[in-house]
Amino acid sequence: MHGAVVSGTCSAATMARARALGLQNVFDYRTTDLSKMRERFDVVYDTAATMTTALGLSLLREDGVFLDLDPTPGKFIRSVFNRRLKPIVCTPRPDILDSLAGTAEEGRFRMPIAEIVPLNEAIGLITALEAGRKLGGKGLVAMA
Repeated sequence: MHGAVVSGTCSAATMARARALGLQNVFDYRTTDLSKMRERFDVVYDTAATMTTALGLSLLREDGVFLDLDPTPGKFIRSVFNRRLKPIVCTPRPDILDSLAGTAEEGRFRMPIAEIVPLNEAIGLITALEAGRKLGGKGLVAMA
């Protein structure tokens, strides 16, 4: 949406879906050793929160930033001395959610939905996901 070239990792089985969502460069996380990649990035955003800080920082271009979803006190302290490390703590704001909804309505933001469950089945779905169940998209809880 903002003109970025987006790269990412996923399993070999979901690479076509990742490309269909707009990723230009897709790597199989099971066979790609990120520590040996020559390519460098402006932003590394570890959405799975499994990447080490050292690896995230090593994948950056000179002025790049590593967005870390697993903030710890140590990472916050380290980020004071290394401006390329950005621990992420966020709260959804209405203006951001409205912007996302508008973008989705326009068809510019696509999110594959794998399963919709009623509210009374939410705990079962969440429990299954925490136990390792894969959906192949997002699970939604219908509130009505």
